[in-house]
Amino acid sequence: MHGKLEQTGQNDLFGLAVQAHDDPPSQTSETYSAVVEPWSPQAKLEAEKAILGLYLSGHPLDAYEAELAQFTHGKVATVKESANRSRPGAGGINAKLAGLILDLRLRQNKNGKTMAFFYVR
Repeated sequence: MHGKLEQTGQNDLFGLAVQAHDDPPSQTSETYSAVVEPWSPQAKLEAEKAILGLYLSGHPLDAYEAELAQFTHGKVATVKESANRSRPGAGGINAKLAGLILDLRLRQNKNGKTMAFFYVR
């Protein structure tokens, strides 16, 4: 196995191990210095969701926060706080929220009408 790793120039899992003092420096090793453009925020979020199953560095709706603020009542935490402050027994509050629909399922009820169940994040 050692010979195979030596042929590829890899001497440990990440190729970071220091060569022994008696080993001559490898003449076949190459350094790669390609210029790589950084990912756009949207591409980064898509990759995070695909690989991790969640958004780590932000949320796709962050880019539209100013526009959404014009016709929503804020974030879920703000609406929840308002609901907690409302008078008990007053029938709740009405609120407009925005979200990213992750899954939508259509079902028919007993009367044949279509119902929709959706999951947001």
